Parts: sequence; structure tokens; C-alpha cells
Amino acid sequence: MRFVELRSPEHIDLQALHRVRDRMMSQRTCLINQMRAFCLEYGIAIHQGAGKFKADLPKVLADQSNDLTSTMRRILASTFDELRQLGG
Repeated sequence: MRFVELRSPEHIDLQALHRVRDRMMSQRTCLINQMRAFCLEYGIAIHQGAGKFKADLPKVLADQSNDLTSTMRRILASTFDELRQLGG
């Protein structure tokens, strides 16, 4: 029979923090990929990488000469706000 060493409360807290961070990073990646795919549907390619994406999307939304519909602009803006709330 194997016995497991008891973990300290600090270790448990640190492990929980890492799990929450992993979930948030996964959500951020999911949102960015979804918004990038929506833009590609309209022929708008956005750079990969969270930093470049966050810099490029406001420019895409402000550009009235692209083919985005007003509904898609609202969807993208709403999803981008959700991304900002994640801290991403």
C-alpha cells in the first residue's frame, strides 16, 4: 500500500491558481480563434498571436470599407469585450 504525502495549503492554493489560469488561457484562445474565423468568413485575415490580434481587431472594426455587416461588427465587438474581461 502506498501512502501519499500530505500537501500544504499553500501548495493546494498554488495548484488551484494554475488550473484557473490554464482555463482562462484556454478561453482566451477559443475567443480569439472564433473571432479570427468570423473575420476570415468575410475575407479579412488577422495576424496570429494574442498581442497582434488585440491590436488589429479594433482597426478592422473601425474600417468601414471592409465587407463586415453591422451585425457581425456588433458580434465581434461584444466578443472582444468578453476577451478584455478575461484579462486577455
